[in-house]
Amino acid sequence: MALIDELVTPSTPAAVWIWSAPKPGAVSGNKNELLSLQFWPESLQDDYQVEYAEHTIPGGSHPLYQWTGGRGRTISFQTVFVSEINTTHESFGDLSVPSLTPSLNYTVNVAAAISRIQSWLRPYYNGNGSRLGTTDPPPILRMNFPGTWLNGINGSVLSVICRNAPVTYEAWFPNGEPRVATVDLTFSEIVQEPGAQRATVKFIDAKRFKDLAIKYKPSGNGSNLNPFIGGL
Repeated sequence: MALIDELVTPSTPAAVWIWSAPKPGAVSGNKNELLSLQFWPESLQDDYQVEYAEHTIPGGSHPLYQWTGGRGRTISFQTVFVSEINTTHESFGDLSVPSLTPSLNYTVNVAAAISRIQSWLRPYYNGNGSRLGTTDPPPILRMNFPGTWLNGINGSVLSVICRNAPVTYEAWFPNGEPRVATVDLTFSEIVQEPGAQRATVKFIDAKRFKDLAIKYKPSGNGSNLNPFIGGL
């Protein structure tokens, strides 16, 4: 029974991780810039759009389509941050306070989590905003939905930029500390990576997904049908 429970389970995956990509010349990203989502999203939208030029033929039953390129991939989902315990209360973290489990499992610093997301949308000004300084764009991010294979045969980690993140504050503690907040996150997958001298571009072709698609084996009634009979 334990094996069956492991193979067929209604449980929710553990965590989603998002962090800043390493800066040029760095070996790894800054661990202080990593965000682990408190809960696995209830749903996720994965949208890739393809651009075709349409050519209308006089007298033709259909237009002709010419592929011109991809319009990009968008990943969007809603995440929730909850704090059952007022983390700014003077007794929080006091070892003399009785154990608050399982409440601790549902407690994060909601304001800090929101601030991390807000930082993904804004640039960095070196020089305190003066014209003598330089401007760094919002960060390129790595996003990992473990086990989902969102990146085809390459796994579950995507390179993305955050495009939109409206926040809805739904509850507060008496001192004003946010208690519940939802964020509707929208990311765009990118193919350019920062380099030491200039950005490098690595386009994504169909092979990454076809190499994983061969693992799909139909079962049930579909495995007994021949779809090529009576074809064009």
